[in-house]
Amino acid sequence: MPVPSSMKDLSTLAASNSPAGSDAIGNSLDDYLRSGFAITRSTNAVSSASIVAGSTVDLGSSDGEAVTVTGSATITSLGTVIPGLKREVTFTGACTLTNSTSIVLPRGANYITSAGDILQFRSLGSGNWALVGVTKDTGALPLTGGTITGAMNVSPTSGSPTVSLNKVAGSNQNLVVGTTAGVTRWALVLGDATTESGSNAGSNASLVRYTDAGAPIDTVASFNRATGVISTSQPPSLPGVNLSSGSFTGTTATVLQSSAASGGSINLRPNVGSSTGQLSIDASGNVTTSGNYVGSGSITGVTVFASSTTSLVLAAASGGQILLRPNGTGSTSGQAVMDSNGNVTLNAANFAGLSVHHIDFQGGKRLSTLILQTTAPGAIADGQFVMVY
Repeated sequence: MPVPSSMKDLSTLAASNSPAGSDAIGNSLDDYLRSGFAITRSTNAVSSASIVAGSTVDLGSSDGEAVTVTGSATITSLGTVIPGLKREVTFTGACTLTNSTSIVLPRGANYITSAGDILQFRSLGSGNWALVGVTKDTGALPLTGGTITGAMNVSPTSGSPTVSLNKVAGSNQNLVVGTTAGVTRWALVLGDATTESGSNAGSNASLVRYTDAGAPIDTVASFNRATGVISTSQPPSLPGVNLSSGSFTGTTATVLQSSAASGGSINLRPNVGSSTGQLSIDASGNVTTSGNYVGSGSITGVTVFASSTTSLVLAAASGGQILLRPNGTGSTSGQAVMDSNGNVTLNAANFAGLSVHHIDFQGGKRLSTLILQTTAPGAIADGQFVMVY
């Protein structure tokens, strides 16, 4: 049997190693002895040569247990050697170790090396290897947590990049915290400590702001998981819109509602910070405006009145008409029409209790009172004209 030159030439069975008892050793005994000593020493030696990265990196070709792999490549095989052989591999660049039966990696995921990574592999035989240890890893955190000093990039080879926060039920929260010089500035809560009691209740989301000293100021926005209602601590500011504290709800219509449980009001202000032109809706549904209603539509089912110190003005555009319809917008029954000349036309069979004051005629004559009534008149005062029908 030839003199062995490396660990892969040896067997774990004594009877399978050389020289056999029947071999004629002659003057070759020293060769066997020196080779055995060299193989033993190489177990804890540094390889005399590095291996260039490629699809196959033959770790068995190294003459030392510690070997360096240079360059970058996608590695799918580490060569074929006897089972149990161990290699400590230092990488100088980014190599992608492909998880398979040939290279068994933790969690069944591919591993991308960084310069300086030192990984330990053990041969399983038949060309299969397993990653059994990491003594230096600049590309991953320990499972118990740690600090990343650079940017983190989540870039899976397939599927959606996902960062998952899994809290234990109870008084715990899923938190993403933003700090400045180690002092908290913002906290995004993706599931608070509110108890999950069924019907989608609990584990609500919120955004919290902090003082310069790192103390909580308030919850800027909160999101109710069960109802979907968004609540804010300050009026939201949108381009061209100023909204009061409250919420938007509804799936088929937009609902503006007061943040008060009852007795609140909704103010629509065309001038931010000013009540000029404001339209207000109180808790009883009364609508008050400091301006005029201008539009081409109709106001239905509404009582229109003026305060005791203000005149009620119903105005139409020049040349228009004012229609008063007591039987709905589509009916002219009982309609009163005022045209642009001030003429009033009444579409009614009866005129009960209609009084017209101060009718001026040409020539300066004035009829102070015109009375239309269904009953016989009493005494008629000067300046009165009474028509009974």
